[in-house]
Amino acid sequence: MGLALEKPLTYLDYAAIPRREDEPRFELIDGRIVMMAGAGRRHQRVVVELTGQIREKLRGRRCELFIAPFDVRLPRPGQAANDANDVLQPDLMAFCNPANHDERGGLCAPEFVIEVLSPSGGAHDMVRKRRIYEAHGVLEYWIIDPINEVVHIHRLVDTRYVHESAEWEPSMTVAAVDGLSLDLAVLRDLLRDEA
Repeated sequence: MGLALEKPLTYLDYAAIPRREDEPRFELIDGRIVMMAGAGRRHQRVVVELTGQIREKLRGRRCELFIAPFDVRLPRPGQAANDANDVLQPDLMAFCNPANHDERGGLCAPEFVIEVLSPSGGAHDMVRKRRIYEAHGVLEYWIIDPINEVVHIHRLVDTRYVHESAEWEPSMTVAAVDGLSLDLAVLRDLLRDEA
């Protein structure tokens, strides 16, 4: 007699889990709870800087910026958003269609996602989340590495990501969001005392 496999959790199961603000955050991947790495000072500085840049450039435009914690439900084909087995909390994300999010979070993939690497979360962002974002059609996924001053850019071509790595530059174009470019070079000065 084999062991019965536990039923994968859905977004509704995930949303019903009691949470306290002093507890670590978690995501839902393939119906399983995955704890998130804590965000240190370096991570926060990068997120705050990029939030300001993106917010300013998207002001008055159709695309809207959101920051974690903001649950992004990623339903599989034929699955309702509340039945999704993948629920992620990207550091930053842009949705260009207001119908794709509600008060509780994203109802499907955003056009653009940024994750900032934390020392303990690299494999999670580089492998697991990349796979999920690619499968669900996130048009562009940036992984910012504050220690090595590199950005890993994944752009969706057909159904697969094309990857390039680049050093931080003053004007880096986000192809998925018309007219958006980011100054990553400014992060060097911002993080100088972190070395």
